[in-house]
Amino acid sequence: MNKISKKVKKWHRVIAMIFAVPMIITIVTGIFLIYRKELSFMQPQMQGESLSIREFSNYDEIESKLKELNITDVVSHYRLYPSKGIISVRTNDYRDFHFQASDMSLIGEYERNDSFFIKLHEGSYWGNFSRVLIFGPMVIGLFVLWVTGVFLGFRHYKKRWF
Repeated sequence: MNKISKKVKKWHRVIAMIFAVPMIITIVTGIFLIYRKELSFMQPQMQGESLSIREFSNYDEIESKLKELNITDVVSHYRLYPSKGIISVRTNDYRDFHFQASDMSLIGEYERNDSFFIKLHEGSYWGNFSRVLIFGPMVIGLFVLWVTGVFLGFRHYKKRWF
């Protein structure tokens, strides 16, 4: 093995050890995010009848229903599911409230954990600094690992094949 190969192998090993933990976090959370529809603890399943949702000219009716239920959290967004007859309201603390559209009755309150896993996956859970100073360099390190791995693999197989 020549001098260049030894240095590349050493750097390949060092970079792999440095970025192992962020890579494992990204890989595991990525797997959870791929299967989030199947995992009920990540994303609640819709439960409702197939009814048509009547037209809402404004969201005052939903807001008044939330106040009736003592839900004072700030609403981040609303979702209408016409095929299931459900109105979903998400608050800023990642709770979902599902209402039956026909009579505005509360079907259920659910904790959504997919937002937590998304933040872990992209590195923003610990703040923007971790995204920029840890997960950003990790991506560059992964690219370097790929390049050095191809280089080392090519050098190894070049000796065997040629």
